[in-house]
Amino acid sequence: AGSAHSPPRPLQDPHTVKLRGLRVLNCESLVQRFSSSPDPALLQAHRRAAKCLERLGCVVVPAPAWPEMKDAFSIWSSMLGDEQPLAFRDIISAGKPHQIWVVWEMMKWMFGATDHTLPALVLALVEQTVKAAPGQMAKFKKMGAELQKKLCADIGTGVLLFPSLPVPCPGHSEMCFRVFDCSATAIFNVMQLPATQVPLGVSKQRLPLGVQVIANLGEEHLSIAVDMALERAMGGWERP
Repeated sequence: AGSAHSPPRPLQDPHTVKLRGLRVLNCESLVQRFSSSPDPALLQAHRRAAKCLERLGCVVVPAPAWPEMKDAFSIWSSMLGDEQPLAFRDIISAGKPHQIWVVWEMMKWMFGATDHTLPALVLALVEQTVKAAPGQMAKFKKMGAELQKKLCADIGTGVLLFPSLPVPCPGHSEMCFRVFDCSATAIFNVMQLPATQVPLGVSKQRLPLGVQVIANLGEEHLSIAVDMALERAMGGWERP
């Protein structure tokens, strides 16, 4: 465990974590511009998880307001290729006589005539769009570096309880039309912070509910320990 710019740290045993006194920052909704409103069933499940952690002895406090989170999608898309030697468009063009034309492939997708999935094409298009505006890209990378510092400082030796998505279990390719919703998970990817998805049962419509637990750099054992405790106390995974 560790960031791409630091030496690996040995993984610690989540079974050794004492939940009593563990500080939990609680953030109930994503503030990303243009993202969907929180689904009531997901919000209720999130609140049940926070209450459960309180009963287990954790110190649950409201998360700070991180203004950069409003631009989480732009930060993610700007930082996405930092550790990747090849552009995603180049990767999905491998084995073809020339680079794919992303817009043309998206049109072909509508008729089932492309080799690529729509999410892959959307990702390639986002990458191309961001690189076309290097000034904006540099601005959002700087914001991302600031956000990472804040998150690491604020999470400290505790964890962050954060929604995985604003809506439960989107259908196949649905996220391509609600692209800003993915910021809830994508932002922690480029922040290089470990995240553990916790199943919290199902909604009345039998759709899976859940929340993610974010820990600090090299502290995966904390997010895993909280996940295990919540699954034991709240029933864990349930068949949809």
